[in-house]
Order: sequence, then C-alpha cells, then structure tokens
Amino acid sequence: MAPRIRASVTPSIGIAGEYGTWIVRCTIEDGLLNTGDTVAVALPNTWHAWLRNSAKGVHSLDPAQPNYVSAQVSRADVTIRCTVPDGSTDEFEKATREALVGPPNRCAYHTEVTVTQGTLQAGDWIDVTYGDTSGGSPGFTAALHPNGAEPVRIALLTADNKDEKTLLSEEKSPLLVTKAGEPVEVAAYAPSHARVGSEAACHVAALDSWQNPAAAARISFAVSVVEGRAEHPATVALNPETGTCVVPFTPTAPGVVRLMVTGLAETNAPCDRPGVNRGNELGINGEDTCGTDGEGTFTAVSNPILCAEELPCEQVYWGDLHSHARRSFDATGDLPFAYARDVAHLDFYALTDHVEGLTDEMWQEIRLATQDWYDPGRFATILGYEATFPAPWAHHNVYFRDDDDVRIGRHNGTVQDLWRQLMPGQAMTIPHHTGVRFSPKASNLPGGTGPNIDWQYANDTFRRVVEIYSGHGLCEYYDPEHPLAYQHCDFSLNDSAVGPHYVQDGWLTGQRMGTICSSDNHQAQSGRRQTGLAAVWAPALTRNGIFDSIHNRQTYGTTGARILLKMWVNDTFMGRETASGNGVSVRVWVVGTDEIAWVEILRGDLDAQRFDVVYRREPNAADCAFTWDDPQPVANALYYVRLRQKEPLAGRVVQAWSSPVWVVQSQEKEG
Repeated sequence: MAPRIRASVTPSIGIAGEYGTWIVRCTIEDGLLNTGDTVAVALPNTWHAWLRNSAKGVHSLDPAQPNYVSAQVSRADVTIRCTVPDGSTDEFEKATREALVGPPNRCAYHTEVTVTQGTLQAGDWIDVTYGDTSGGSPGFTAALHPNGAEPVRIALLTADNKDEKTLLSEEKSPLLVTKAGEPVEVAAYAPSHARVGSEAACHVAALDSWQNPAAAARISFAVSVVEGRAEHPATVALNPETGTCVVPFTPTAPGVVRLMVTGLAETNAPCDRPGVNRGNELGINGEDTCGTDGEGTFTAVSNPILCAEELPCEQVYWGDLHSHARRSFDATGDLPFAYARDVAHLDFYALTDHVEGLTDEMWQEIRLATQDWYDPGRFATILGYEATFPAPWAHHNVYFRDDDDVRIGRHNGTVQDLWRQLMPGQAMTIPHHTGVRFSPKASNLPGGTGPNIDWQYANDTFRRVVEIYSGHGLCEYYDPEHPLAYQHCDFSLNDSAVGPHYVQDGWLTGQRMGTICSSDNHQAQSGRRQTGLAAVWAPALTRNGIFDSIHNRQTYGTTGARILLKMWVNDTFMGRETASGNGVSVRVWVVGTDEIAWVEILRGDLDAQRFDVVYRREPNAADCAFTWDDPQPVANALYYVRLRQKEPLAGRVVQAWSSPVWVVQSQEKEG
C-alpha cells in the first residue's frame, strides 16, 4: 500500500519568463517509502512552454545549464535518484510526451525521484528543486503567460507495481501562480469605424515582454489626437487589476482619427515575488518591485479610425481564426477567449484545437465556451477546430456557422472525406502553412516533414479562403529569402518547402480563394500582435455576419497591424468575379497604421500560368488611394494587392494582402 503524503511548493508565485527557484516538498504523513518506490512530480504544462512554438529543455543532466532539476531527502541514511524522463538541455524541444496527468502534450515533463537505498517514514520529506543554482545554473524559468492558479501534480509509484500510480488529488495539490512582468510597451486598439457625434472606446493595454497584460502596473496616460478631430478626456489611468483601460472619445468631424496615449509608469510599486532571480536574459533588473528602475514613459498611437456622419453598411472587423490552447497536443493555456477579447481586443475569434486529440468531453467544452463568449455586436465567436491532414491534403481549419458536430481529421479520414460530410453554406475549411517544411525536431508531428498541399484536390464550395500568413511565416509564394519566410520568423524552427505548394500556385489552378492571416498561437494568446490578423468587411458583428462575409471572400489579411484596405476591379469588390472584354481598371484605397513603403498590384495570368507585379506605387505616407488601368489586360486573370509599411512591428515587417478579384471571359459572373 502506497504511503500517504502532503505536498507544498515554495514560493507559490513566478513572474512570467523570469528565472527563479521553486521547491516542491513531498512529506510522508503515514506509511513507508521503501527502496525502489518513486515520487513523480509534474509542474503545470504552462511552466514548460517556451519560445518558437516549443517546450524548453528540462533536465537533471547538467547542473550548470538552465532549467536544471535536482532532489534532496531529509534522512542522511537514505539515497535517492532524480531523473527527468526524456529530459534535455536543448533550448527548444518539440517531442510529444506522455503526461503524468491528462493527455500527451509537448510540454508534459515530469520528474521522478526514486529511493535507491533505505526507507522514508512519517515526517520525512523529499524536496524537488526546479532551478537548482548551486552548480551554476541560472535557474528555472516561470511560465511565459499567467493562467490562474494551477496545480502541481504528485504521484506515487511503488516498486512492486510501477504501472499503477497513486495520484495526490487535485484538491490537495499545491498551486502555482504566474504573474505578468513589468510593462515594456503599450498597445491602443480602437474600432476601425466610428460615427461623428457618437461616443466610442479605444482600449489600451500595458504589456510585459511576453505580451501579457501587466496587471500590477500603475500608469497614468495623457490623451491627445494626432490626426482628425475628436473629443476625449485629458487623462486616463490604467486599471492595476487588469493592466488595461478605456479611452472614451467622440469624433467631431468626418475623416480619419488617430488617438495617442502617453503614460508615465509609477516606480517601486510593491509586488509579491519571492524567490525570483531578477536579471534574466531580457535585461530587467531590480528586486521586489513592479515598476521600472527609473521612470518609464510609454507611448502608443491607435489604429486609424474612419469617422463618418453615418456608419457604412459594411465595416471592417478584426479577428483571429486560428489559435490553440491546452486541448491541443502542442499547446498550453486555459484563457484564449479572454485574451482575444480583453487584451488583443479582437472583434471575432475561433479556437481551433487539433481535432485528432479532442475527446467528446473536450469538444463539448469548446462548443460551450464558443457559445458562452458570444456577444453579438461586441465579440463574435465561431466554432472550429484544426484537422492536421498530412500531404497532399494539408492542414485545414474547419469552421461551422452553427453548433455542428462533424469531426474528421487525419485520425479518421482525408480532407475529401471531410468535404463529403459538410453542408454547403454551413461550414468552411481554410488551409494554412501549405508550404512549410517542419523542423526535424517536429518529425513526430502529424504530416511528417510537412503538410504540403497538392492543389489538384480542390473544393470551391468549402475552401473559400486561404491563410496566406501566420506566425509560422508566409505562404504566398516560394521565396526562402523573403523576410517573412518560415525560416526568418521566430515563431518556430521551420523552413520553406520547394514546390508548387503556395497560395499563388493554388490560384493558378483556378481556385477561388480569398485571403486571411492568423496567429496560430499555441499559448492561448490569440491575436498576438505580430502574428497575423484576419480583416473582414461585414454588415454586422454577429456570427452570421462574419461567417457570411468570409464565405463571400470579403476579406484581407495583415501581419498584425490594423491597416484599412479595399480593392476593386471594374468596380467589383475583392473576393468576387468580373467579366473581361471592356478593359481592367483597378482601384485601391489604403489607410495604414504607419507610413506605407509600397503598394503593389499583382496579376495572375491563368492562361500563361504566371504572376507579375504590374504596378507599384511608393506613397511615403500613411494614406494612399489611386486607380490604375491595365494597359495590357489578359482574358483570364486575377488581381490582388499587397503592401508593406516602412516600420516593423515587434521585429517583423508589416504587410497586408487583399483577396483577389477574378477577371473571366464568361459574361455570367459569380453571385
């Protein structure tokens, strides 16, 4: 019979991404822990998630390396062995592991402490030290993102039955809490449209180095208008409980409005952060404070707000249609809806955990959360999942207009099987990172070395748009030198696959696909700023309104900046078809979030099977509107716009891509 134990963790708090030392003590309350018996300890999965869509290396191998784990015992006459199964000193790990509790997960490390000689009795203890610095290790990094109070799970495995574990109940498990770090930047998100004379709201968030809301920060902001005319308060104060605040404003004249907030952070605000070693690789110094070492000034300018006497019949709304949380084998986090709505301030959102690992219970949880968070006019949620089909099908995200229950992935079919089960007009499938070649570290991922698509498998009924960019990188066309190519983005460890697997290749087969971008975030930070946003021109911020507009390809995508973009060909809006025969006139309207470096019109010649940049303009301004007539139009073509701004966002170049307009010989245009 296994002994009964109690457990504690000291300290119980960590600061996001910072080095520290945490000791999990397992004390025997009654019974004996004999030679060969094992105590297993698992920190929350969030505490193992790391950069580049990976887990960090956790180990008991080298006491000088980061994330070193050791164990100590109270009795001098008892010896123990401490191991981390599948432990590694590598910074990035992508292997899926069996979890001590729950389904397999990339971040599911645990530590095993085995008694190799002697016996432990009531009152004796074993300490498992995460971040033992005695051998030169800088310590153990806390979770990158707050996720509430999370249990440290403990299990006992006896020598005579290693296959059966006795778990300490979740109610008796010690809890770890991650708090955000100090603010390093401020973001300001406003609606893209506002009515003159009506109050609207700009949302401001103070963010730490990992883009968490810096909830302990105390910042007062001065508010000003840098473009346009609007009434607003002179100052606003950050809510220290949420790390956010609202700037109410009322436009007083038509045109573009941009608001600016400038804040000064209070210093030396008290903060409970025991056991935390400051001075990590981010260069944040000081102890036992939530403020900066000196006075920190933060400035943010909102995205452009198009103000009019009457709101247009269709407005642009911003969302993330591709992100993951803890129900995916390669992801962590419990709060994706909250981050999407309250931190990224998205208008619409879909959680797309991998269907291959979803139990009926998990799927029901997602369905209920999607419904519970739906708030028409404020936050539109869409039910979806990711199906990780291998080549030649490619990974597809699946979306439902209503609460449907068709669940097909690589575990039970192909994308064609999926299409056969879906109802036209009630579901969509969106392919993504079609040209990625996965890192060798990810060889156990569904799809092997890459899910590269074969575009001959087409379905315009369900494949209405394509994800042209995500945090992984760009799949517009094959160009390993492009600054947004997979190998140049810090999201993962991947590179670009050679072959006709890219969006332009799909368009040249004649497929009608609009464009979106998404984050593909794997740590419940949906809408993270530099990893892709979908823009939708829709009549209403409702589930049906957003779904219909995506279905109609009234979409475009950006790398994260909330750029306003429209394109027409012969007065036909992007996403639709127009007839050839009377020339081609392309009209473009752009309002950037910063100075625009260039705008390009691309023409895809479906007969010649090639793409060309047929027009380029360098506005050197934040706004741009022009009309261009094609001097040499072709009979069967598509046109789309892409643009780049001069300044990067969070280290990445800022681009946007419109959906195409198709120019066809037939006089019968698509409805």
